[in-house]
Amino acid sequence: WLLVANATGHYSRGSSESLLDADLSLLFRRNGSAAQLVDHVRQRFGRVRFRAADFASRPARNPLFSTTYLALKKAGARDWRSGLGLSLTHAGRAHYVQAHHIFPKSVMAKLGYDSREINEIANLAFVSGGKNRLLGKQTPDEYLPEIVASRGEDALLLQGIPTNQELWMPDQFVKFLEYRRAQLADIVNRFLDDVSASNGEASIDLQSLLQADENERMEFKETARVNVHTGAVDKEIERSVIKTVAAFMNASGGTLVIGVHDGSGELRGLARDIDTLGRKDLDGYEQLLRQLFNASLGAEHSSQIAISFPTLDGSVACVVRVPRSPRAVYARNGSDTDFFIRDGNTTRRLNSEETVRYCADRFGGPR
Repeated sequence: WLLVANATGHYSRGSSESLLDADLSLLFRRNGSAAQLVDHVRQRFGRVRFRAADFASRPARNPLFSTTYLALKKAGARDWRSGLGLSLTHAGRAHYVQAHHIFPKSVMAKLGYDSREINEIANLAFVSGGKNRLLGKQTPDEYLPEIVASRGEDALLLQGIPTNQELWMPDQFVKFLEYRRAQLADIVNRFLDDVSASNGEASIDLQSLLQADENERMEFKETARVNVHTGAVDKEIERSVIKTVAAFMNASGGTLVIGVHDGSGELRGLARDIDTLGRKDLDGYEQLLRQLFNASLGAEHSSQIAISFPTLDGSVACVVRVPRSPRAVYARNGSDTDFFIRDGNTTRRLNSEETVRYCADRFGGPR
């Protein structure tokens, strides 16, 4: 509640005294809970998770800025100079964390870009004061290659910054912002899911997930094994789930939501898949997915995948949270072994030559 109330500007949306009185009344007169406080925020803001559009034209003074910093810190973002993780307690002018304009203000202003875009959260990276001064007025196409060479692509990915060098060019600034807004929304939402975890299991805001668009870190599938046209179990449908999970692991991680129409985002539920199982319940459904992942990706990778079953209006979905893997993940299919990556909102299989190049860039060499 503290995080979402701050990030949504809960007490700035109307009379702060009236809102505070309502929250205190809920707690002390009606013996309310933290979940009910969150519902108060949801009623006023409409949701308690964020979309890419929420970052547009939002500057550092916006309350979403501090939440973004905490989310990047939790995700493992590091300073580009020292390689140290972001901290709340760095001391000294050279080490104190500052918000660095990825595309420098003076350069972008001369190119005619709006100050609201230049100063928004999506154009800010968190680096030490020393590194901030060293970068000066350089544009990303000038300084990011050196950062990748010295710190690896993770230095960018863990701050939601694209590794596509075309988006580092000043004339691609608008596309860069669009990309990073979506990345930051995903990172913040994962952070909020983690901190609202109960008994070690992350809380999933299914409604917010369904409002998102498919992208390189989000995909919807209507079923995990049933062909919706024939009504029969289809191994290719199962294979498509494996491909998506492997691609997420080889890229930046992601979320697969099963039981949702991938065109409309309508929640269809899991009944068709469950009816085909020997054990016709959610435990049986998770067992099916674990068996698929173990057989194709290996137990080492399968164990890193989180599976949960949030509900909305009485319907249940399966949410598969897939981490970014530190090693290349290959998907076995009988005697064949394939390598998949995300390409925008699709999954793409690489040939042998492409796989070697990708692994060299992403993992430091073929694995």
